[in-house]
Amino acid sequence: MMKMVVLLLLLSSCWVQSTPLPPACDDGRQDVFPESCSYGWTLDKCGHLVCLKGPGEMCGGKFGRYGICSDGLMCTNCNRCQGCSFLTFMCWDDHNCIW
Repeated sequence: MMKMVVLLLLLSSCWVQSTPLPPACDDGRQDVFPESCSYGWTLDKCGHLVCLKGPGEMCGGKFGRYGICSDGLMCTNCNRCQGCSFLTFMCWDDHNCIW
């Protein structure tokens, strides 16, 4: 009986300490002002307001740590936004990235 109580206490303490947010959310980042974003803004996986990245800018990483690409762009395997921005109509192609 005592082992069962200890096991229940241990499981309940693990449940209380868990969080649905990724571990990268505890990095102290602050929300940005939407007016300062050249390519638009979005909420990241942590619920922070972040600027979207433009053509050739760094993106990706674990939990989107380096950024999220704007509309019309996709993040390459080399962590750069590739394609054409629907906002500025600027394009960028990562010729040096090996898929």
